[in-house]
Amino acid sequence: MKTSTRTFIDILYSERPLLHHGETELSRPIDASELLLNARQWNAIADQDICHGIDIDLAEFLFRRVSGGWHTLETGSGLSTLIFLERGAWHVAITPNAEESVQIKRWAVEHQVDASRLTFVPLASENHLPNAHYENLDCVLIDGKHAFPWPILDWFFTARMLRRGGLMILDDIDLWPVRLLADFLASEKPRWECVQKFDRSICFEKRTESVDDVAWHMQPLLYKDQQHYSFRRIKAALKRKLRSRFRR
Repeated sequence: MKTSTRTFIDILYSERPLLHHGETELSRPIDASELLLNARQWNAIADQDICHGIDIDLAEFLFRRVSGGWHTLETGSGLSTLIFLERGAWHVAITPNAEESVQIKRWAVEHQVDASRLTFVPLASENHLPNAHYENLDCVLIDGKHAFPWPILDWFFTARMLRRGGLMILDDIDLWPVRLLADFLASEKPRWECVQKFDRSICFEKRTESVDDVAWHMQPLLYKDQQHYSFRRIKAALKRKLRSRFRR
């Protein structure tokens, strides 16, 4: 199709194709007793074709930044998959919902978007990524299962596959497991640098070759918390000693 940012995004977001069906994070039947959603919230997604697309600000960012020939990967799939394809990336989408691939490819064919560079992995990310061998990825989008600790697991296994200078994008930072990861990466200078933050997503650039060669005392967020914990522990010990002396 190879259109301008505005034209392609306008088409995609005016149509908002229904690429997802029902609860996309589970493939098994769900018993009502497991739900924390009320009936109205659950009925809005259960057994319906819906669009869980990324927000348009992130869509426009992806369209501008992704270049033809890039090697990209996402956990989850949807409108973002179509953007990666339109930009000419060699793209991997990992989600256990195989039907999403059918819908994505159908929309791509109808709109002359080349889907030949798409590798669709119909598996849960925790089952696929530990044994996957992708190297020098230019961009990773974490937008699969949002329950704890899946966003962190997806990041852990894909961060080592991302090249130095590559982009790590987290979607749905309004959800606590993703926000926890975003806060951690924001503290990890100079290993990670925030490139841009949106309403519900954030993009970091990887600034180091390896993310595995660190100890706890090299991570600012953990070290700061440990120092605070140590101070509180010392303070509590002094209070106990003072109380013991007063009793005597």
